[in-house]
Amino acid sequence: MIIGIMMPGFGHVYCGATGKGLFIFFMFFFILIGGGLIALFTLGIGLLIALALVLLLDIYQLIDVKHTVDRYNAFVRTSGRPPY
Repeated sequence: MIIGIMMPGFGHVYCGATGKGLFIFFMFFFILIGGGLIALFTLGIGLLIALALVLLLDIYQLIDVKHTVDRYNAFVRTSGRPPY
């Protein structure tokens, strides 16, 4: 989960959900860059919207990576090996 806080999406990558992790990572930066470009034309309101979207994405990915880690750990406890 700490990896997910520092780099959005990389907690998923660490747990084996590479596709979902990379999607979250690229969406995070796409929203920031898009919001920055929109902010140039909307007097900053685009940046505020982008920051709100990034915050929502970050909260979602932190909750999801917690559930992913719990499923990963449960599998390891029952089978004694990683799921991949």
